[in-house]
Amino acid sequence: MNESSTYMLHKLVFMLDRAADEMLRKHFGISYNRALVLVTLREMPGATQHQLALALSYTDAAVSLMLGELIKAGFVSVTIDPAHRRKKRVELTAEGVRLADKTHAFLSQKFDNFMAASSIDVAQFNKMITQLYGAAKEQS
Repeated sequence: MNESSTYMLHKLVFMLDRAADEMLRKHFGISYNRALVLVTLREMPGATQHQLALALSYTDAAVSLMLGELIKAGFVSVTIDPAHRRKKRVELTAEGVRLADKTHAFLSQKFDNFMAASSIDVAQFNKMITQLYGAAKEQS
């Protein structure tokens, strides 16, 4: 049976997410989802908990649970937004910044190696996924 490109893309993303999770747990003791929270916060300093959930496409409850674990581990801090007392601002600690940078660099290198082994032009690939992401955002 000839598998559709949408199905193959889903299988690839699932496989990459699982591999990333296994590697990050082994090398850094953190799950891929939690590392993704840290990396996203690195790019969105001072984001509210809700903004973080939207950026990750996670529920507010899922983010709240992960933040509790990340706070206990010393990677993030959460404070009440002084302008909007019902909103919570999330910040990386110095240790959180270091871990975000390490996990991002680690996975980027692994993906670059995967791309090279697959003989895929990285610039062309980046252009295509950027176009697909933009189109998907417009339709959602």
